[in-house]
Amino acid sequence: MAAEVKQFEFSGHSDRNELFEVIKKIKGNPKVLTVHGDTESCRKFAQEIHEKFGFEAHAPDVNEVISI
Repeated sequence: MAAEVKQFEFSGHSDRNELFEVIKKIKGNPKVLTVHGDTESCRKFAQEIHEKFGFEAHAPDVNEVISI
């Protein structure tokens, strides 16, 4: 299996536009998980990431198993 996990540094106070600036620097076709915030906000943000950048984005439920 070939996988790469990347972590990005940004302020916990970053707004949506600042987070989009971080995301647009990602190369390739990544799978993005949104995991910080309430469930509905994470789901909306994942949908926005998909619509804006075309990346597969998902807001997992608590204790959800993610297959990679």
